[in-house]
Amino acid sequence: MDDDDRLLWDRALALAGVAAAVAAVLFTVARPDTGPAYALTPNGDGSVTFVIDDPSDPAGATEALRAAGIRAVVLPGHRPGGCPADQRGTRDSRTWSTLATAVQGWEYRRTHPDALHSVVIQPGRIPPGAVLAIGTIEARLDGEHRLVVYPELFTEPGPACYETDLNVDKLMRIEQQLRSS
Repeated sequence: MDDDDRLLWDRALALAGVAAAVAAVLFTVARPDTGPAYALTPNGDGSVTFVIDDPSDPAGATEALRAAGIRAVVLPGHRPGGCPADQRGTRDSRTWSTLATAVQGWEYRRTHPDALHSVVIQPGRIPPGAVLAIGTIEARLDGEHRLVVYPELFTEPGPACYETDLNVDKLMRIEQQLRSS
């Protein structure tokens, strides 16, 4: 490859990088006082990386996911008994492997250990009649305040109020084990 070809190749790569950055920004909602609340980044394999940095706008995050063609709802997580019974929705009865194919959360977190507040979604693998509920949970890890997202499948239309029996302390221990492996 001569110098002219190399220059053209470098420019093409730079333009591709700019295009990818613009695509990511298009799906990012900026918060003037704190930075982006959430971001959707399309990946080359058809998956989407969803990151929540500020859980204060679950309706906006839900709208962004749906605009991207993802059947999902984002809600703050509540302890068991914290939601009215008629707003809890119905958890999808399919197995964990169905959710694992729709969401690559644990593998992503293994390779991105500071990404407790993000998940990789495979939109085409969310089963028909199901919706992905993404709960946001406040936790403390190593003395720091952390936001954790926790995905579960529900039958459509999904919950209006999200209850989780997730043991946040246990999750934090698992996350620490993933970091050290």
